Amino acid sequence: MKHLRIVLLLCVAVSCLMPAVARATGEDAFMEQIQPPSEQTLGHGQSALWTLPDVATQYQPAQPTAAMQAAMQAQQEARFLDALILLDEANKSRLDDAAKPPGTNAQLDANTAAEINLLRASFLLQGNQSKQAIEILSPLLAGTHAADAWALTAMAYLQQGKMQQALDMAQRAHDLQDGFLQDLALSYAFQGLGRLDQARAEMHDFNSPKNTQKNLTAPQQAIALAREAELSLTLSRVREARALADQARAVDASPYVISVSGLVYLIDNDAKNAKAAFETALHSAPKDAKALFGLGLAEIKLGNFPAGQAKLQAANEADPGNALILTYLGRSQQQSGQTEAARTSWQAAEQADPKDPAPWLYQAQAALQANRPQEAREYLLEAQTRLGYRAVYRGEN
Repeated sequence: MKHLRIVLLLCVAVSCLMPAVARATGEDAFMEQIQPPSEQTLGHGQSALWTLPDVATQYQPAQPTAAMQAAMQAQQEARFLDALILLDEANKSRLDDAAKPPGTNAQLDANTAAEINLLRASFLLQGNQSKQAIEILSPLLAGTHAADAWALTAMAYLQQGKMQQALDMAQRAHDLQDGFLQDLALSYAFQGLGRLDQARAEMHDFNSPKNTQKNLTAPQQAIALAREAELSLTLSRVREARALADQARAVDASPYVISVSGLVYLIDNDAKNAKAAFETALHSAPKDAKALFGLGLAEIKLGNFPAGQAKLQAANEADPGNALILTYLGRSQQQSGQTEAARTSWQAAEQADPKDPAPWLYQAQAALQANRPQEAREYLLEAQTRLGYRAVYRGEN
């Protein structure tokens, strides 16, 4: 197994946060002390799922009613309560129709009921309400829509950090049907367990021309391509990721797809285009935490440190429990002299994703800069025990 470096793949994007000399004497010195772990130490990386709530759970009904379409539109506009109310009304209308005299199609009614519940579970997952989603999905696991129900249930378990259970469910969904949600769920489950090559291979096969998927919408095609681009980045296939991101944007330029494109630019040392991409994404979704986070990193790389730090703070406010955002916010706070604020951010990151070594590494650097070598050593040892989990969502580089 290759030497697993603890430095984030995204450190390329924020290299200006600390001078080159400081990096050489800090991060690189620490790296020399860290031994590569065995493959058995790989575990759960919750930050791998940074796009999971709002992308991988977008269920698309096969026969949407007008009320379902209105609910989906409300959800896209971040009117979450309105979306759920519209689904309640759709269900009530369905029940009213079922009570009418002969002529009612019982099978059609059952399909409508199932699609309403799948859509409701999808909305709940996008709001991180995994427990409620599982309760709604449970009765659907043996019916006509079982493949979608198993896929969404796998997503729910991913949100709860139950990676092996999620993989079992995702594989069951995939065995029932090779489709959009099923492949996405399986790719996330593989990634959550550190099996990056398999995660990428799953999406690569799905996107392959020889395996053309039927009845895919343009947004679904674009999401699948962007998802493969993300996974290619974790394996340092930057050129491949850039081609996939460009292809995805040509199909459907949704905020998620544009943000992935921005991430590719960022890691490819093209901060100017990265900034433009994230700003474009934010025009459609002003509070999208991922786009705000990416824009913050791009601003910092371009030398606009105050603007970058403000965007990182805005990203944290939009998604307070995101360990990745908290880690970089703390890094920027430390570099601007906000020592206590940085410590608070890193401690919050530790709680959000206990297996991520990055907050511990940065605290070790901060302690070393403050001439507290013993404290730095303790933080470093904590980072070292978590080193194997880095590859789960940052790749080996």
